[in-house]
Amino acid sequence: MVKIAVCDDEVDVLHHMKELLQKYPKAELQITTYQSSKELAASSEGYDIILLDIDMEEMNGLEAAEKIRERDKNVKIIFVTGYREYTIYAFAVHAFAYLIKPVKEEELFKQLEEAVIYQKAETDTIIDMISTAGVIHQAVKDIMYCEYQNRYIILRNSKEKGFYKVKGKIKEMYEKLKPYHFALCHKSFIVNLFYVKNIKGYDIIMEDGSILPLSQKKSADLRRELNMYLSSCIEK
Repeated sequence: MVKIAVCDDEVDVLHHMKELLQKYPKAELQITTYQSSKELAASSEGYDIILLDIDMEEMNGLEAAEKIRERDKNVKIIFVTGYREYTIYAFAVHAFAYLIKPVKEEELFKQLEEAVIYQKAETDTIIDMISTAGVIHQAVKDIMYCEYQNRYIILRNSKEKGFYKVKGKIKEMYEKLKPYHFALCHKSFIVNLFYVKNIKGYDIIMEDGSILPLSQKKSADLRRELNMYLSSCIEK
């Protein structure tokens, strides 16, 4: 069962999107509709995928997405709009994809299929490590960043708001995490690009408000990797 929320302040569009989703053949969908983005943003309900219009009066989709991201880092947000110029702003809230109105069935189904595949891959990707607390089975998607301190690697966990201490070298950990959109931002830090909110000078602002150092030597590479990652999210 895949839980989907659809939000659009135009009733006709909302009904059309629901009708398309009900035809989706590759997964069972539980569909909830919202005509108010403010109501969606305030909801405590958890969704796997959110189809969100951007151009709404009470609270636009970008503002709603920011609120949603504060409590849910993993939901796949697919923006649906008639305006291509909004694309650049979707980067900040880690949009999974971007659909232009009027939405075609083939394009919608393609994005749904990719979102479901990505979700399964994220859930299934577990790495085993020996920590000071014993053997841990860590979901890669929940690692916000790694910090090297006194011959230990500190893994900051976004989901549990805690950390693990693991013996090892930072470069070896980086090679293990690199396929999952992690980047070296400093000789002592590895960052999960998904949780990067902004870069100001040589400070990396994370989704939880923490600030990581960005070395001058790695600045250009990190910015390029982040732009490539964000662009890939929009171009799916």
